[in-house]
Amino acid sequence: MSLSTKVRLFRKKLSGAKPSAASGLQVLITSESDSTLWQLSGRQRLQKQFTRFPEVRLIDTPAQRQPGAPLLLIRGDFIYVQQLIQGLVANTVACVLTDNRQGEAVAIWMSSHAAARDVTGDVAGDDAVSAMIARLNSGEVPTGFKPLPAQEFVAPYDVSLRKHEAVEVYKIAADKKVQLENFLFGNAYKGVTDCITRFIWPYPARWATYWCTTRAITPNQVTLLSLLLVIASGFLFWHGWFLTGLLCAWVMTFLDTVDGKLARVTISTSKTGHVLDHGMDIIHPPLWYYAWGMGLVDAGLPDAVFVVLMWVMLLAYVGGRLIEGGFELFTPITIFTWRRFDSYHRLVTARRNPNLVLLTGFTLAGQPVQGLYAVVAWHVISTAVLVVRTGQIWQQHKQGQPMTSWLMHLTSADKDVAVRLFAGVRP
Repeated sequence: MSLSTKVRLFRKKLSGAKPSAASGLQVLITSESDSTLWQLSGRQRLQKQFTRFPEVRLIDTPAQRQPGAPLLLIRGDFIYVQQLIQGLVANTVACVLTDNRQGEAVAIWMSSHAAARDVTGDVAGDDAVSAMIARLNSGEVPTGFKPLPAQEFVAPYDVSLRKHEAVEVYKIAADKKVQLENFLFGNAYKGVTDCITRFIWPYPARWATYWCTTRAITPNQVTLLSLLLVIASGFLFWHGWFLTGLLCAWVMTFLDTVDGKLARVTISTSKTGHVLDHGMDIIHPPLWYYAWGMGLVDAGLPDAVFVVLMWVMLLAYVGGRLIEGGFELFTPITIFTWRRFDSYHRLVTARRNPNLVLLTGFTLAGQPVQGLYAVVAWHVISTAVLVVRTGQIWQQHKQGQPMTSWLMHLTSADKDVAVRLFAGVRP
């Protein structure tokens, strides 16, 4: 793949735009895995991954291909992260994707001209494609095709999951089932997120996700249960039943982690689920704090104090969200991935989970009023930090410095604490 092509794909990845598929790309999955991962075989996983691209046509045999259209042959006994699939779909150069540890071929991308030729260059038909499939399944790199590792097809920085990740392919084997399932689960996690999601939820969420997959429970069903718990928590806070409400709230936050991981490991994301999940995440936290305040008013909190606290909290919350959203709208990165400090700030910034820690701690100490004060104060402090960081970033932009994330510039030699916390995972 030429440097210009890699730069083009990298820029599209940074912008968050989906690269367009090669015109009429046909995909033929050539083999099957001998084991399932998260209840999906390698072939089933690939089929779900490619159905995200309406321009791609899945075929089962060489006889179903349309002559003149590019053809991708890809093995079903390997797993591929979604950003690699996206890179393969956007590719326009005839080449072979290889496993950079073993050097064996795992996919062959053939242009509209090469798709009807055998390795000698002679015009051929379905038999030649069948012969190519046999070579691919044996791991052979066909003569005349340039072998390229996965890193050539995709930038290592994943914008949507906010992490740097060494993109590779992994062979599916029964003796590595747990290891590979753990990798897929870890790969579904955002690199930069809050401290509860990062440190507390992964282990129990992994088993809850597995339990859901074995019982055919869908991500949207988990999200709907989360919505019911959002409503229940608000009701309990409003009536001053703070500990019971906190219990429901913590279960909801746990399920909020599970539904996203379940969707990613089973490749079951949907527009409805995405809108419901993210819309709920944005709307419900200030409503919870308002309900908490109403519960305190019934317990004696002066109305005037309640009104001031709610206005300060709301302005700080909306201000912080606007800064985050505006930053993502006009730059290729998020404000929490600019420098290491910002990623550390995301661990504790005034989002739902860190605020629940404050409310829980003060309530267990018998001070729910001070818990609300702490939440409001933390909103103000966190938003003030975002304002300062936005000003610093803008100053660098005015000086002509590019807006890039520290995660974009990592190398294999980088092994500091921040890299271990926020970069991707490998099996």
